[in-house]
Amino acid sequence: MHSDTPLLLPSASSILVFGLEWFPLLGGGLHRQSLRLARKYRASHVVLSGEQAGSVGMTRLRKRASGRKTPLQSAAQSLASLFPSGTVALILPLAEHGWWLVAAHEGAVVARTDRVYETLDQALNALSDVRLAYPQLQDLSQDTDIAPGLSDLYASSASNNRLQKVGRWDSVLPVPVQWLALALTVVAIAPTVWQWVHTKQAQPAVQAEPDTQLAWQLAVRQATQARCLHGMQGTQPVLSSLYDLPVVIAGWQLASVECTAGRSAWMCQGDYQRQQQEATNDGFLRSSPSRWTSRFPTMDLAKVSWAVAAPCTLFSSPALNSANHNERHLFSAWQAIRPAFSRLEAGQSQALPVNPPRDSKGQVLVQPVDLQAPLYREVHIQSPLRSFELLLPHIASVEWRRLALTVNQAIKPTLKSSQLNVTFLGVLHEVASLSTR
Repeated sequence: MHSDTPLLLPSASSILVFGLEWFPLLGGGLHRQSLRLARKYRASHVVLSGEQAGSVGMTRLRKRASGRKTPLQSAAQSLASLFPSGTVALILPLAEHGWWLVAAHEGAVVARTDRVYETLDQALNALSDVRLAYPQLQDLSQDTDIAPGLSDLYASSASNNRLQKVGRWDSVLPVPVQWLALALTVVAIAPTVWQWVHTKQAQPAVQAEPDTQLAWQLAVRQATQARCLHGMQGTQPVLSSLYDLPVVIAGWQLASVECTAGRSAWMCQGDYQRQQQEATNDGFLRSSPSRWTSRFPTMDLAKVSWAVAAPCTLFSSPALNSANHNERHLFSAWQAIRPAFSRLEAGQSQALPVNPPRDSKGQVLVQPVDLQAPLYREVHIQSPLRSFELLLPHIASVEWRRLALTVNQAIKPTLKSSQLNVTFLGVLHEVASLSTR
């Protein structure tokens, strides 16, 4: 469960506030909209998010907290200010407070995020729900090079990150006098209002329609900007890391490895089981590589983690092959090496989710017939670790999600099996074919 109480973390210059409630804003009069919502929900503070104020965050702080002279700064809006374009999400550990999840789309904080969860699993489950609404979402937590920390959020102290107090209007006039004043005001301005409305009806606004081709190209670019291709350059380093793993360390034996792919690195975790009576934690630490981070959940289990630098290539539709080309050429190459794999499969081609552009009336623009729409196929590969090298020249357009290495000392090696077997899961990117073969 997430906490409903806002979390305040002070620094020397400001106070970061976590756990605001965010609501989307549409149309004009955004400031008035935000105040109306704030008063409806009896909020004490608000902050607008995005260049066009795409959302508003609000919270109700106790008088002691809201009366401080130190500026109150929205942590979520600070994150949105650091990433004003695209769709990003971040899961950030907050020590004993839990795990903070926030997402931003085009510089506006996404509703039902900016929440602090008790466990990492709860935050990850919530992130999965956000990803359903934003398939192009980029998880900053997977990229240590660009993922901001608390210090970055504190440093992002722009004025639009500050929480503003919600003022409340209290009249000093008696209620009957208020009603009389209101009636006189209505009578006085009625002719002017009627003339203004009549003029507006006689001169309807003319809005320029968007260029269909350009609008769809921008929509595709937005859907693909969070994707990247690992190919050989992003796969070879993690394979080399697996080859270099010691199977036995000071009486501890490798059991399994799992790695998650990111934009600039793979994050790996391995399990070693204690096999010999004289094996100790101290002996394991003295014999293991210095780049590892080790911990011991039980007396007989060691968990190690490390990162493997392996940048991927940003998605570019013109550089991708068509679905027909892959079926004829790429899959033929895969078929040639398939005897060395226990599983080498690519699923049916599917459309990559794209948020279609709309005209001024809210109608979806017709997709141009010559648009190379992005597609993808789920890829599932299993093989002996030694066999995967055969596939490297044929994965230029593959984006990996994760891999798993399993160790089975009892198995008898064959062409399709080994004591060290690896599983890769990911997607093959392609584009729609403009013509038949």
